[in-house]
Amino acid sequence: MDDDRRKYPRIKIKQMVLIHNQKEITNAKVKDISKSGLSFTTQFPIEPNINLKASITLQFTENKTEIINCEGLVIYCCEIENTFNSGLEFSAVSDAHKEILKEFIESQTY
Repeated sequence: MDDDRRKYPRIKIKQMVLIHNQKEITNAKVKDISKSGLSFTTQFPIEPNINLKASITLQFTENKTEIINCEGLVIYCCEIENTFNSGLEFSAVSDAHKEILKEFIESQTY
C-alpha cells in the first residue's frame, strides 16, 4: 500500500505477535506498526478478509515490555521470498492499549 495514503505513519520494528484465529494460535513477526494496523510475516498464508485477534509484544527498552491485545481485519496476504506478508487493520483496541501503542510509537520515532 502506498505510504502517502496512510492515515497514520508506520514505524519499522522487529517484535513478536501472537495471531489467534478460531482454530489455532500462531507466532508471527511484526514488520511495521501504526496506530491503525500492522504488517507481519508468517511461514504460511493468512486468508484476507477474516478477523483475527492479536497479542503484540512491544519492547520499549531492555527493562520495559508491554503486551497489547487487539482485533483486526486481514487486508492482504502476499508471498515474498518463501514467507507470507500480511496486513492487519485494527478494528478493536481498548483505550488503555491505544495509549500504550501511542506511547510506544512515539518512543520509537523520537
